Amino acid sequence: MLSLFGQVRLSLQTEREFLEWLPEIAYSARQTVATVLDSPEIRETMNSTVLNAPQKIEKIRAFIFSLRFPWYDAALKQWKQVSHKTFGNMPGVAISPSPYFEKNRVELRITLTGAEQAREIMGKLGVIPLATWSALIDPLK
Repeated sequence: MLSLFGQVRLSLQTEREFLEWLPEIAYSARQTVATVLDSPEIRETMNSTVLNAPQKIEKIRAFIFSLRFPWYDAALKQWKQVSHKTFGNMPGVAISPSPYFEKNRVELRITLTGAEQAREIMGKLGVIPLATWSALIDPLK
């Protein structure tokens, strides 16, 4: 099953994930594992001359992950859109959700190079609507 990945070296963890996820994906899609692995997304990634081996593995893992966990993947994509729209024009501000949205919280990291920048960033953070904060803190609500 994993012979497709002969040109890249999968970690034991990634192999374990693929061996667990692929049969579940194939079963729910009423396909064979070979059909799932022969998807255009995977073939295109494996044949890419632009990506190096670790990038190929990460891209394929993300694709397989999205097939296995479609609701989480959709929620994460929505979360990223909201966070990019909200914080995309705030240099020095980085936001990240709790892993798998298990806890109703986000981590906000602010990097400052001057006192005036602190005032500017805090002002921008203060006018973010409560609904936006709620969507970022608990996107599954």
